[in-house]
Amino acid sequence: MIHQHLAPGVRLHVMPIKKFKTNQVSISFIMPLDETVASYATLLSMVLKTGCAAYPNVIELGKALDILYGAQLNVLLRKKGDNHLMTFVLDFLDPSFALGDDLTKRALTLLDQILFEPLVENEGFSPDAVEREKKNLCDIIDARINDKRIYALRRCGELTAQGQPYEAYECGNKDIVKNISAKELYAFYMDYLRRAAIDIFAFGRVDEQSILDVFSSRFSSDRRPACLSTDTIPVGDLRYFEENYPVEQAKLSMGFCFSGKVDPIAQRLFVILYGGSASSLLFMNVREKLSLCYYCSAMLEAHKNMMIVYSGVMPEKIEAAKAEVMAQLDMIKQGRFTKEELSAAKKTYANNLRSMADSMGRMEDYALSQMLLGLDVDIEGALSRIEQIREEDIQAVAKTVTPVSVFVLKGGDKREKI
Repeated sequence: MIHQHLAPGVRLHVMPIKKFKTNQVSISFIMPLDETVASYATLLSMVLKTGCAAYPNVIELGKALDILYGAQLNVLLRKKGDNHLMTFVLDFLDPSFALGDDLTKRALTLLDQILFEPLVENEGFSPDAVEREKKNLCDIIDARINDKRIYALRRCGELTAQGQPYEAYECGNKDIVKNISAKELYAFYMDYLRRAAIDIFAFGRVDEQSILDVFSSRFSSDRRPACLSTDTIPVGDLRYFEENYPVEQAKLSMGFCFSGKVDPIAQRLFVILYGGSASSLLFMNVREKLSLCYYCSAMLEAHKNMMIVYSGVMPEKIEAAKAEVMAQLDMIKQGRFTKEELSAAKKTYANNLRSMADSMGRMEDYALSQMLLGLDVDIEGALSRIEQIREEDIQAVAKTVTPVSVFVLKGGDKREKI
């Protein structure tokens, strides 16, 4: 991967790949997370996607994408640690399959127009577009509870980081969204362009110069990007949280933090061994052997040095499941796992890394995550390091793990939030 700094806080990353029939260019705007930034940036992404000065509505913008052989424009809203990411992703046909025109330049120009030449009315965005997208965004925030499994997982993460920026939902807060005016959103947009850290990724047959020709003039040399956060979860007393919702199957989620600095490869292997695969201790014992859960998995949020164990259980088995989750952790701390179990975790981790080469989106997410963590993007180096991890390295990581929170979503006549 080729890396280049374009301006203060603006980086370009180009990975030439010939295996795909499409190319992908993404631009991520990264800011320290809080509810205001999440609310405004999410609404901004939705308004920008509805049209720009050259293509003032979704119909005209859709025609422009169709002319580019059915190019696809998507927006991702993510949070990585205490940072909020708004990412515009454009997938378009590789020019070698097109009919003799500069498809790459036209595709990049369209992305440039969408991001940097928006439709403006009276020093603000279109009031109609803003009001329409405010309603859509409020619906999205309300719909968060619809997927109980994902909601319980993410809510546990927020409560584990209670009092820190990570607690904010990446799509924002309804009360803030409702009060945003078209002019306020435009003022946010102008400040956002100056203050956000920006990472541009290009995958496929998109050369570095093509990106520079279109985007280099958009970033001034006097930009003052905001400092991104690297705070982790502090160790404290175990806290319990509960929400009621009309569900039959309860959701039990447990938040843990890693204290001190741990080897990132050993840390990921520990999470896979513990609950990150179909051969993990949680899956094989808590779910399969003891039948305490419908599912039981572990997820790492490396940017917060945090792990979430999430499961679906019947209400009467919550305490037994919770105790067994802790018992499996203690087994790893004591080194009571086999070489075969660690070998299976290594194979899972290695396969996950190798399979990234089949998805430009996954490669972008991995590379950006590694960069925000200050780690090497080199997958081959990571594969080599996996084989060097020993049983005692996993045990050492496990000994740094401390439970921080327990979140239960269970049945009730009506929803009662914490």
